[in-house]
Amino acid sequence: MPKLLWFRQDRDETAILDTLAAMAAQHGYTNRAGPKHGAGNVAELMAAIATGEVKLLLLPDEQQTLAAEFLRQSAADCAANVPLADALTAIADSLQLSLL
Repeated sequence: MPKLLWFRQDRDETAILDTLAAMAAQHGYTNRAGPKHGAGNVAELMAAIATGEVKLLLLPDEQQTLAAEFLRQSAADCAANVPLADALTAIADSLQLSLL
């Protein structure tokens, strides 16, 4: 299979692809057949980003915990609005996962 992604020489390609595969699996984008059945599918994750199914949030590391705490408090404050509270909690969860 041809190489579809090219990284600068100072990048650890294997580590990057392993991290992307783990992120893909974490969000439910997994291979459904083949030798890597059940493993994270980077191509599906990239397609989901490209189509807007998955949103990227650029936030400095030092702000992630603060933002997650604020979102959790906001979710608790608007608990009567279940869809909004669930959305805020999901965003907070994603921020916390990115810190692991």
